Amino acid sequence: MAATGTEAKDLENHHNDCFIQLSNPNIAAMKEDVLYHFNLSTSTHDFPAMFGDVKFVCVGGSSSRMNTFIKYVAAELGLDHPGKEYPNICAGTDRYAMYKAGPVLSVSHGMGIP
Repeated sequence: MAATGTEAKDLENHHNDCFIQLSNPNIAAMKEDVLYHFNLSTSTHDFPAMFGDVKFVCVGGSSSRMNTFIKYVAAELGLDHPGKEYPNICAGTDRYAMYKAGPVLSVSHGMGIP
C-alpha cells in the first residue's frame, strides 16, 4: 500500500535521520541492553562504532569455518596483511563466534543455516 502525502513525508524524514521507531517504548528507556548470548552489552561496547559500517552478514556452522571465511573476505577486499588475525568479537561465550573485516560480519552459531 502506498503512503499518503503526509505519511510519505514522515517516512522520508525518518529515513534521512536514520530514525528507528520502536514498538516497545520500554526499550528506549533502558539504560543498558545486554545481548547475553553474544557476550555484548551497550554499557561495555559501542555498537554504532563496532557495527555501523556492516553491509553484509554471513552466517555459518562452525567457528573455525567462519574465521577462515572472514580471512578470505578480507583478502578479497584488500583489507588484510599476511598473518593478520581477526579476533572473535563474542570471545566471552561459547554459543557464538563473530568476526569482522570491513563491512562484512561473519557469524557462527554452531548449527549452520539453510
